[in-house]
Amino acid sequence: LGACVLGTPADPNRGIGDDMAHFTDGEQIQLRVDAHRAPANARVSVDWLDAGLNTVGSELRTTRNAEDLMTFAPPRELSPGFYRVRLRIDGRLAQERRFELSRARSL
Repeated sequence: LGACVLGTPADPNRGIGDDMAHFTDGEQIQLRVDAHRAPANARVSVDWLDAGLNTVGSELRTTRNAEDLMTFAPPRELSPGFYRVRLRIDGRLAQERRFELSRARSL
């Protein structure tokens, strides 16, 4: 697999987008993985963990031929706090990103 980016939905004209470590309530969070070099039928799993390393969501997919981009999102709305997302390829840890979600400021 190629690049792995944690961010908000990317502009399709900008490629995979920019990596982020801080989000606010209401922002859509995505883990985007460049899969164009991945072998077909590789098992790609993503685990979303809270600050206590408790799993708050998981997803498992299998790569397909000619798949360019895999996009994963948390399975539910997250509360403000600190989190991690772990990407595994065929059971091996490939990437881990830490991020913070804070409350949106009210006017």
